[in-house]
Amino acid sequence: MLSPIPADTKIAMSDGRHGVSIYDLCREKKPARVFSIDRENTIVATMMYDIIQDVDSKIPAIRITFDSGDSFRIGLNGKLLTKGGQFVDVRNLKVGDRLRLYMVNRSDIMNVSNYYQISAIKRAGYADGYKGNILKFNNVGIYVPYKGRKSRYFIVFYK
Repeated sequence: MLSPIPADTKIAMSDGRHGVSIYDLCREKKPARVFSIDRENTIVATMMYDIIQDVDSKIPAIRITFDSGDSFRIGLNGKLLTKGGQFVDVRNLKVGDRLRLYMVNRSDIMNVSNYYQISAIKRAGYADGYKGNILKFNNVGIYVPYKGRKSRYFIVFYK
């Protein structure tokens, strides 16, 4: 089971919908086609199932901003994939750390990672938490918009 994800966090979908909030995926009441990353750090399409609201309800959240100005909101209790290819506790991230992001241009995934430096980490209140199971790999791609373009975005991996 994934660590809780804030309700408004968008999941990177492998069915062509780009980013869909985990709240909306829970309301669909069916398995979702999402992106995950395998042991070789290659993006794979997989299924997220049993998407539920976390019984703990409210989770602490933070907003991570990169030098590029792009940002996303994530739960404080999970882990993110870093430049070194390891998942690191979100609580231990600091300004200057680099996350491994994968670029998606239109519908083509560039299975080449970029390393974006964190320029700011700010508390982002509390949020209803949602979680789900991922088939085979226990991580999911988080949708990060790229400078407001709908046809281009990043995926950062969370577990």
